[in-house]
Amino acid sequence: MKKYKIELTLNQLKIIESTLNLYLRIGIGQFGEIAYAVTKLFPKVTNHFNLSEIKTWFETASQTLFKFQNGENFGIAQKEVSVKAKDSYDMIKTIQKVIAAEEKHHKHSVWHNGNILKLGKEPLIKIEEVK
Repeated sequence: MKKYKIELTLNQLKIIESTLNLYLRIGIGQFGEIAYAVTKLFPKVTNHFNLSEIKTWFETASQTLFKFQNGENFGIAQKEVSVKAKDSYDMIKTIQKVIAAEEKHHKHSVWHNGNILKLGKEPLIKIEEVK
């Protein structure tokens, strides 16, 4: 299997974490999380609609597709969750551990835990500081 190396700044790593996190949230049926991404990427949208309205639109889609109610979603380890979502979860956890250390998150932050549940099929990613 071929492997690749990418050099990133901390800010770029945080963008990747946010992107993977959104992908994961969609993958477990947390469509309401899309609303937060929309308001971050398109701040002027909140001039016309508030976050609650936008969140309702996406949660309605989740309810229609999956028959979820009141913020229900799949758990990350459930069989309904695709392997791609599980691989993204594994990647997120590794990235979050690095970000937590760099930003000196509170010592009890779950971001410090890293990947304690290997759920995906791909090998865990490795992140090293470039000197």
